[in-house]
Amino acid sequence: MLNVHCETCEIISGHKGGFRKEENIIKLNGDWVINHYGKLSDGYVGYLVLSTKDHIKSWEELSDDNLKALGLNIKWITKNLKCYWEKQFSPKDILEQVYFAYFNDSAWIHHIKGQEPDTEVLNSLHVHFHVLPRTHKMLEICHGDMMAFDLLKLRDCFPLEYICLREDDERILNLINYLKNKATWEQL
Repeated sequence: MLNVHCETCEIISGHKGGFRKEENIIKLNGDWVINHYGKLSDGYVGYLVLSTKDHIKSWEELSDDNLKALGLNIKWITKNLKCYWEKQFSPKDILEQVYFAYFNDSAWIHHIKGQEPDTEVLNSLHVHFHVLPRTHKMLEICHGDMMAFDLLKLRDCFPLEYICLREDDERILNLINYLKNKATWEQL
């Protein structure tokens, strides 16, 4: 159900611009969708968001079917990101790891600051994962000492071919089209 105050609903329904338009949202197994992360200030090629279509606030609310589909989707995303990277960036750089980070705490920020949580935000949450690809070159930047959350702090040090500078960035659209074609061909 579309909630006009919910950023994820706006993205899924195509009410956001740039590479978060409706035609760039990929429907996956179960009630899951994936799109490219939309904030240019810390996004980079391959930084995706895997989200439920419906408002589901937490793990406990996911059905068994949604949990099974989540596992299949994680496997599919990892496999296809690695294939894409191999075609686009190999042998210069290889994708070594794909992190799936679950935070789901944006609605609780008010509570941390001593304020009441925003109930409108609480009622419109989507379980979602930040999908963060990590390449060999990214690891070299940190001299081999990198955790998933370091990727976002070090984004400006990444090789230029990974940094997103525009919402119509051709590299992002190429990745989205590659994943869409794979999803259609594999009939997810």
